[in-house]
Formats: sequence, structure tokens, C-alpha cells
Amino acid sequence: MNITRDVEFRTRLTLLSSEKGKYYFLGIGIDKYEHHKTLNNAVEDIKAVKNLLIEKYQFESSPLIFLKDKAATRTEILHALSIISKPLTEQDNLLIYYAGHGMLDEHNDGYLIPVEEKRESRGLAIEFDTIKKFITNSRARNVLFIADCCYA
Repeated sequence: MNITRDVEFRTRLTLLSSEKGKYYFLGIGIDKYEHHKTLNNAVEDIKAVKNLLIEKYQFESSPLIFLKDKAATRTEILHALSIISKPLTEQDNLLIYYAGHGMLDEHNDGYLIPVEEKRESRGLAIEFDTIKKFITNSRARNVLFIADCCYA
């Protein structure tokens, strides 16, 4: 993480941690894709953020979900979003952090690329709008979605 992003991230977390309620984290990190170029730090970035949340903020280890590499299929990502959204109350906070490949189409619509997505395809990609629907339909007081995407 660079210093500017780190300061902004810490500021947002401070705002989140000043609220009452539980703190939930969904981390998705993919380095080893089946059909895309391997990435170097996506999984480690998610682990570092997860550890930071536990050590310095009020995130407990129980409401944390971490999907990495082979576990980060389209089905599992959508399932994790569903599971983590259900128990949220109006006092709770949710941080969703994705690190991996992303894609923009000709209309600048954004997509997350799950581990099994084929190159030059969009069939299994997860639209940012899908993530937005989970966020909009959740009862959480605050939701922060970070998409740290490589668009190579």
C-alpha cells in the first residue's frame, strides 16, 4: 500500500470504528488464476488488511470471511456476500476488499474476475452493480467497498 492510500484507508477505518455495532470484513484475494496472468500481492494485501483490522480496530475474528485463490470462484464470492449481508443490523459496519484482476467494458462498467473466468470472457465476471445491490440491500450503517483491481 502506498502512503496516500494508507492514510485514506486509516481515516475511513477510524470513521467506521467510531460507530457502535459489529464490524464485518469480507476479503477476496486472488493471485493464482486458472486462465489469467498470476498476480504477486493480492492475497498478501488481503491478509495484511485483515490483520490490521483485528489488531488496531474493533473487528473481531468471527465475522471475518477471507476467500483466496481457488476458493474465490464466482459462486463462492456471491455466497460469501449473501452470508455476510444477512446478520447485518443498522449499527453494523462492513468492509469488502477485493484484490485481483478486474475488467472494464466499452461502457466503463466494472467487473471483478473470479479465479475460474476465462480470458476474453465476461461470462463469470461479477459486475460492480451486483456488489452494489448487496450493499444497497444490506442493513449496515456503513459499507466500504475497495476494489484493488489489475486491469492488465
